[in-house]
Amino acid sequence: LQSMKVALVDDFPIIRDLLRKAVVDTGLSVVGEAADGASAVEVIASTKPDVLILDVDLPTISGFELLELTRRIGIHSKCLVFTASSEIFPVYCAERFNVEGYVSKRYDGLPELLNALSAFAEGKRFFGGAFRRASELRRGDPLSFDKILTPIQMYVLALIGELHPDDEIARALGTTAANV
Repeated sequence: LQSMKVALVDDFPIIRDLLRKAVVDTGLSVVGEAADGASAVEVIASTKPDVLILDVDLPTISGFELLELTRRIGIHSKCLVFTASSEIFPVYCAERFNVEGYVSKRYDGLPELLNALSAFAEGKRFFGGAFRRASELRRGDPLSFDKILTPIQMYVLALIGELHPDDEIARALGTTAANV
């Protein structure tokens, strides 16, 4: 456990402080921190952490976009999503990105985050109760978005949900804003 290098990505300084203290108290080293997705790319690229503790709701780019970027440049840190969101869509995204862990700040808290780090040290994955409940709800719902929408429709909805303007979405899709 002691040899794992950890990077923290969360937009709230108080949460990063709490995470840093918890990680250091377990004997791990924090090799970098970032408050937004764009600066996190630089931190992750320069430190190459073993574990990335990641909030998914970040300024500039989302945590999942950050994860995609880091994997594209060849950095495959174990990802522990630590977020206030335990809604079905972020849980679905975490499943799609094959993250190694997911803990809800709101429902699982710091004890579960520490359990997740211990699981990682043993080569295991860890998913808190809020993740498991949301995943089961989605899988059991015959009208769940992932069963009735195409991947491109889900992508567009995710961009809309992240409040991207129509012209930006249109550029991403290679079309005009009128079609969005």
